[in-house]
Amino acid sequence: AWLVRRLRCDRLLKTAGVFFTLKILLYVLATSTTLLYVGQLLQPLSYALFIPASVYYVNHLLPAKNRNKGHAFTTVSNTLGGMAGTLLGGRLLDIAGVLPLLVVSLLISLAGTVIFFF
Repeated sequence: AWLVRRLRCDRLLKTAGVFFTLKILLYVLATSTTLLYVGQLLQPLSYALFIPASVYYVNHLLPAKNRNKGHAFTTVSNTLGGMAGTLLGGRLLDIAGVLPLLVVSLLISLAGTVIFFF
């Protein structure tokens, strides 16, 4: 709530998208465990920022009578996206290995971040 009073929800979502992409970029470029840990340090600015910002965004965007439906759609899309990502990512990992999986993840995250800005 403190953060949302100072920054608009759409800006918080854009910020989260940028940090998701930076986190995966660090994973792609990681040559040591230390860089993986640095990537994990971006978690509070990516996923942990995205979840509450998406709740406040739905509350801001929709009238009160449709907010429950908006939150349900957000939860369903996150769940289905997570399931699809897990299944397809696991298959890609089996077929091609870790680096191609990370590169594809980076490209998808970059595409999502670009969508946030539009």
